[in-house]
Amino acid sequence: EHGAQAHWLRVRLRSKSSNRFALGARVTVEWEGGTRWSEIRTAGGFQASVPPEAHFGLGTVDRLKRVLVRWPSGREQTLADVAVDRVLTIDEEVP
Repeated sequence: EHGAQAHWLRVRLRSKSSNRFALGARVTVEWEGGTRWSEIRTAGGFQASVPPEAHFGLGTVDRLKRVLVRWPSGREQTLADVAVDRVLTIDEEVP
């Protein structure tokens, strides 16, 4: 018996209006009864070849109500009803 699986989500951003990896962007995840956020920062040291990303450990949460991105440009973008246990790449929507 493995017990409850620990769910997770990794978010990678591709910015079109500012720096390529959206450094400084803020990613917020929301689920029934909870919320968590992370800021995209530069990956340094041995991880320098890995694109910066936000990693969320979600415990027993198996689906997200919303993922909200505030891009460095100040623009906001929302995805609804997001599956977990994957790497989610979000491209900035530029009008």
